[in-house]
Amino acid sequence: MTTPARRQLSLHHFAFMRGYLQGLPLPALAQRYLNQAVEEGGPRRTLAFVRDTLRALALQHGQLRYARALAIDPSRLTATAPGGDATAPPTLEAFRRQIDPSGFYSEADLIDLYQQQVGLRRPDRRAARAARLRALQLEALDYLQARAQPEPRPEHRVEAWLPSRIAGTLEAAGVDTLDALVSRMNRDGFRWWTTVPGVGEEKAARLRHWLQAHAQIDGLKLARRAVVPRQRLGSASQLLRERAVRTEIAPLERFLVPRELDGREGRLRGARAGQQIAADNDYEAITAWLSARATNDHTYRAYRREAERLLLWCVFAQDKALSSITVEDCTAYREFLQAPPQAWVSARNTERWSPAWRPLSGPLAPRSLRTAFTIVSALFDWLASQGYLVANPWKALPRPGRAATLDLSRAFTHEQWAAIRVAVGQVTPTARRIRLQLVIEMLYHTGLRRAELLAADLTDLREEVFDGDAYWILTVTGKGGRMREVPVHASVIDLLQQHLRARGLAADPRDVPAGAPLLGAVAQPPKAGERSAPIVSAAVATQRRAGELLRMTAAQLYREFKQVVAQASADLAAKGARGAQRVANGSPHWMRHTFATHAVETIAPDVVGDILGHASLATTTLYMKTGIRRKVKALAKFGQT
Repeated sequence: MTTPARRQLSLHHFAFMRGYLQGLPLPALAQRYLNQAVEEGGPRRTLAFVRDTLRALALQHGQLRYARALAIDPSRLTATAPGGDATAPPTLEAFRRQIDPSGFYSEADLIDLYQQQVGLRRPDRRAARAARLRALQLEALDYLQARAQPEPRPEHRVEAWLPSRIAGTLEAAGVDTLDALVSRMNRDGFRWWTTVPGVGEEKAARLRHWLQAHAQIDGLKLARRAVVPRQRLGSASQLLRERAVRTEIAPLERFLVPRELDGREGRLRGARAGQQIAADNDYEAITAWLSARATNDHTYRAYRREAERLLLWCVFAQDKALSSITVEDCTAYREFLQAPPQAWVSARNTERWSPAWRPLSGPLAPRSLRTAFTIVSALFDWLASQGYLVANPWKALPRPGRAATLDLSRAFTHEQWAAIRVAVGQVTPTARRIRLQLVIEMLYHTGLRRAELLAADLTDLREEVFDGDAYWILTVTGKGGRMREVPVHASVIDLLQQHLRARGLAADPRDVPAGAPLLGAVAQPPKAGERSAPIVSAAVATQRRAGELLRMTAAQLYREFKQVVAQASADLAAKGARGAQRVANGSPHWMRHTFATHAVETIAPDVVGDILGHASLATTTLYMKTGIRRKVKALAKFGQT
């Protein structure tokens, strides 16, 4: 059984105790010396802890007189003799501080000098004793401070420095040393505490301030991401560029492949003379493939994700180059994707610049597994076609079974959709709520995919007049680079104009700068008592002034959407509505299915299919429930008399 570590005294505690021994009020001392320390229970509880710890330390060093002196309450050591008043002569201790602050005189010499100057035959014996005890207390404090460990070290356990309640909470979350605490905060960023049950925002702030007070100690310095809120750090691309390039599980852009595993001598490498690309190693070959085959942002991200996962797995799990893998390796990789170790997993939507980022968010579902197989096989096919490889080992494996083309259960009912609209209306009225309303209504009225909506520019909108009425049309680039035209409802255009004004742009989409995104960044509303904070760093703000307008990110859209459906789910649950919990599971893509399901009730399937960009009408008709509705109603009457 491990013996619990004794909580350590810090320099703050020694300063606090010194003031107490000198008669200063406890509340003032706590405010001055403990405002940056993590304390709980008030000044008196802290005083008891400090005094008990100092007495125990004195006994450990064989200093019984120091232990006894520190047990005496300083208020009992009166400054004047009994019956004295404000006009009484100074005490011997006061005389000592005035005449002999450096301690040059012996006590006998000091008494003689006192008698000569003050004119007394002999000072009060009790006052002299009190003076000696106060001096002994301060002497004890100096002695013990020199022998204590007043500075925390990374290897110290949290329970040695933090109150037991906070230390216990951290240890339950696997954070048992100060080094582990700093690593957790640096990895997860400013809101690290959301992953540690029992540590709220207030306690997290106190821990942050305490660590910042010891930032000069090696190993206890917090990274900027741990002390600055995310919205003030800058753009994700800027932060990713600032991340060091290392040989570790990291995004492709910041991953340094070891020289011995970079594929220069890969087992499947073709003859250099017949190679059609200039790549000399696997990393360069992947980069060439992405440049040649990823035709839009959505495709690029999907291709990069799968190539990145495979490259990292080859290096760290198999200890071999990507261009050296065998059929057996391909089989092992497929199994790895279905049950990845925890070290390869991070929370969904963890940003790529974060040290907490990992290539997976959990085991791949059948559909995602099939996509991964298709993409990595396509990568090897392309590399073989360019002469970089001589074979594609993925061809030896059966392709994962085809998942259902559409999961029609992933659509909101009319009642659930109405609850989502109400939940949006409950958001605090800000520029963010306007943008959120625009996102929700745009997804519902157009059936756009999240990536399509985020990639849209205002220049993709145009106004057309039919039969004397004006309509707005959005040109969308979908999967495979296919273009389609999607009508935009007038109510959505009204929300768009409000969003543009909130961004400081002209309300008419035709009057905005070229390249302005349809969904842009907006200011983060300040908390109560705080000044409004800039949404971007100074560097990004400078770029913005130069005309480079910021686009809403996929992570922002997903996060804000999930907050809304969580509220809608809670509202429905409070009413006892059926399927309330299911609403909280919804994602932005559910809005595409919701549009299709609701639209085919009143709009011709071929029109709905054109809006959605379906290649086949058969896909659109899957959303139609006319046939199943007739079957259900007919069967309900079956057997009834």
